[in-house]
Amino acid sequence: MNDVEQITNEAEQINPWMDIWTRPRQTIDWIIGNHSSLLTTLTLIYVGGVCFGIQQAEVKSLGDQKELSNILITSIFISGLGGLVIYNLWVFAIEFCSLLFGGKGNFKKTQTAFAWAMLPVIASLILTLIGYVLFGEELFASKKSNIDSSDFLTVSFWTYAIIKFLLGIWHLVLIIILVSQVQKLPVIKSAASIVMGFLLVVSVLVGIVFLLRSAI
Repeated sequence: MNDVEQITNEAEQINPWMDIWTRPRQTIDWIIGNHSSLLTTLTLIYVGGVCFGIQQAEVKSLGDQKELSNILITSIFISGLGGLVIYNLWVFAIEFCSLLFGGKGNFKKTQTAFAWAMLPVIASLILTLIGYVLFGEELFASKKSNIDSSDFLTVSFWTYAIIKFLLGIWHLVLIIILVSQVQKLPVIKSAASIVMGFLLVVSVLVGIVFLLRSAI
């Protein structure tokens, strides 16, 4: 088998939903070449925004002040739709910063990489559903009396928290690797582009808020 046939066979065997976890560079190249649907990209970014809203509800114990239905509605509409806007601004900023470092990609490729890096975050949403089955509304509350009173639930909760932490770490690693691949940049420059892009977006948003408050 020659090299061309081997590369072709490897490409045909790629399952992007699974291989993005273990073969991110080959997979993102395959996605861009075969499956760079704008609908899929925007859906992944939107769901990533929903996941962020739900995770914030956990971290901030919003269940102390809000009903679960309100948390879900806020996450689905405000966090999800807001994520579409903010995350795409971040993608634009990453693309701009990558060009400063000599990046060779474009907005669509960077957007695709950003979207598929959301898979660990989306996996954490599935884990949250399992967590809700186990822990109920205490998952979003500051007081966890039922969890603390049960050895099984306590161990389960810490296992849940560790897995979510690892998924968060892999999300960060994945976005750096994928941006590095589509921009043809070293990992260090890719990470710098992402951080600088984030700071740029935050600066713009803070400036807008400041101007609005001054106008009012």
